[in-house]
Amino acid sequence: MDNKTHQLLKDQISTLKLQFQKQAQKHKKLDRRFSYSIFFLTGVSTLLASASGLFEIFERMFSLLIVACTASIGVITSLQGKRKAEDLWLIELHLFHAFSDLEREFEYKQAKDGDNLDTDYFFNQISILLNESKAEWQKSVLEKNVKSVE
Repeated sequence: MDNKTHQLLKDQISTLKLQFQKQAQKHKKLDRRFSYSIFFLTGVSTLLASASGLFEIFERMFSLLIVACTASIGVITSLQGKRKAEDLWLIELHLFHAFSDLEREFEYKQAKDGDNLDTDYFFNQISILLNESKAEWQKSVLEKNVKSVE
């Protein structure tokens, strides 16, 4: 094969690796924001419930704030369940590592085999990884969001 094909494959692997790294970081941050918001609001709600017993004059205000915190927790939990940020983060992280391994293997075999590099093997590996990730995404994200029509 020619160097043009080698460069095309190398660029494709590198692009996919960086794409999945970026998406994994994005979904990790989103998942953490959801989780930390829930932890924070739960703590605030607990403090308000304790304070309402100490300061009876503000009992109504504390009760309203507790309801607001609880409702916010419900909304955030629903969004967290719908967005599946944690599932996406793990799938994308797996793909980032898989493409990193493939890139390392490509560079090693290119240095070792030179022009005799089996480019079809690497093209097929890219396709396999992308198809596996599509199946994992469907299983993890789509199927959890689709409700049974029975």
